[in-house]
Amino acid sequence: MYCLKDAIEALTNSPDNITDPSVFDVYRSYLKCANLWCCVRLQSLTYAPRYSGSLNAGVMNKLHDSVSSSMGVEIEAAARDMDSDDHHVLAAHKTPLEMYAFLINWISSAAEAVKTLGEEDAAASKPKVCTAFQNLLSYLKVFQRGRAPKSTVPARNTKKKNAWSWADQIPATLALLTRVLKLNTSRLWTSTAERDAFISYCLHILHFCFI
Repeated sequence: MYCLKDAIEALTNSPDNITDPSVFDVYRSYLKCANLWCCVRLQSLTYAPRYSGSLNAGVMNKLHDSVSSSMGVEIEAAARDMDSDDHHVLAAHKTPLEMYAFLINWISSAAEAVKTLGEEDAAASKPKVCTAFQNLLSYLKVFQRGRAPKSTVPARNTKKKNAWSWADQIPATLALLTRVLKLNTSRLWTSTAERDAFISYCLHILHFCFI
């Protein structure tokens, strides 16, 4: 059973590994933790709506970086093979691209639901005056025991590291979609229905870039 680190490493080694059910299911399992309903039907990719808790920003950054970079490598490989006369060589890129598009769509759908680590706690915290008063009492109790108090100020770089902003990801996502739509899709998807379904699916991702 793969963990997220193993799945990311597998895609780093080869973007085609996304077709490995053990790898693909790791990404799906994490994305199921985002606050959204997701129902997709694209050729062999059919999934029922799923809903659950929330996904933290640190994990979301890893998922987005891994999927988008691996999809970019797959697009480059498909572009290099576009002049091949071997139908099987071209067909080999079809399923990975569909699966990456599925994950990018899910990530973009979930983007607004993702919370920065500690965001919920900050929203539910007491007023600053009460918090300051409680901190003062804590300091006094610690000093009475003759020990220096520990700092209660959170590290700024930790919050920045775990920050997630869909707006920051939009330019890279648009560039990725532009590259995939520049491919000669008629050579990858010989059926008009399949080709139109994939293109429509990619265009659907654009919706989340402009809402």
